[in-house]
Amino acid sequence: MGELQWEWDEDKAALNLAKHGVSFLTAAAIFANAIIERVDDREDYGELRFIALGRVETENYRVAYTWRGDDVVRIITAQKASKNERKSTTVRYSLSEIEARSARGEDRTRLDAPEAEPLTEDFWKHARVVMPRGKTSVHLRLDADIVDWFKAQGRGHLTRMNAVLRAYVDAHRRSA
Repeated sequence: MGELQWEWDEDKAALNLAKHGVSFLTAAAIFANAIIERVDDREDYGELRFIALGRVETENYRVAYTWRGDDVVRIITAQKASKNERKSTTVRYSLSEIEARSARGEDRTRLDAPEAEPLTEDFWKHARVVMPRGKTSVHLRLDADIVDWFKAQGRGHLTRMNAVLRAYVDAHRRSA
């Protein structure tokens, strides 16, 4: 298994942002933490789809998605969760790339995005908790000025440090 990646149709992402006020960058970011998910069997989509509830910072989101192989999550739609839930245009990003794009201000999720309709009791009966994969806890000694600089950039300094290391590794893998 490789690093988890996300893909979506850019046209659909733009429509989703216009309709629901939630970007697919935010949708992908819920997978950095534990999520609650269940199979979306409300209708026959011709593929196995899931509905996930997850958190990005202080907001909860509902994301419909499917798997493309073992390592690729295809985002279908995303909405801000309701209160009781707390092709050619296809793009694919790793979690570190999503975090880097968000850090650069490319995430266009509106703070006033409308909430989704509440999920039914049936959703909760069949839902399960899914933990994120791929992170390893390490003890690391760093120069104080480096840690101070990352902390000065605001919340998420460890995530940004990981993104820098990921970019370094990816660059060296490509050049090898």
